[in-house]
Amino acid sequence: MKKFALVTGASSGIGLQICHSLAKRGYNIILTSRSENKLKTISEEINSKHGVETTYFPSDLADKQGPQNIYNFCESKNYQVVVLVNNAGYALSNAFEKGAYEILEFKAELTRRYLEIDLEAEFGKKWNSSEKEITLIVHNINWNPQKIKVNGKRKRISSKNSTLKIPVKWNPKKKL
Repeated sequence: MKKFALVTGASSGIGLQICHSLAKRGYNIILTSRSENKLKTISEEINSKHGVETTYFPSDLADKQGPQNIYNFCESKNYQVVVLVNNAGYALSNAFEKGAYEILEFKAELTRRYLEIDLEAEFGKKWNSSEKEITLIVHNINWNPQKIKVNGKRKRISSKNSTLKIPVKWNPKKKL
């Protein structure tokens, strides 16, 4: 399985610079954004300049199927994403200064007996957070748990190719 860094919003600005920085460090790169023509050109440029494998997949993350389409692309090519930089977004002018933002943070710790996943959120005073359906994907896991509980309830999980998928409904305003 080939290991890659996946960068969303990779066709310009910070996303483009992150692609170059990761490639300089030897990471193979999967570029995503809406513009296929830009992605093709940038992918070839990074490959030529840094000597790493590059590929691209055009996708609009504003489309509900966008993330799933990117995931399916990576699975179909047998790419293992070891670094994810989720840089895509739409412009909310001065969102942070206006308090109209939400930052989601995920941390995982694996011990001999269990996998602990912490979900935290920070949002601005003017942000109206809502419940989200997310799938936590843990790569390179070398055991298959018998059961998992989220918020005290048993969850159905999927585990294959050393990857664990955990579906979660999460409202950042409530403690899990």
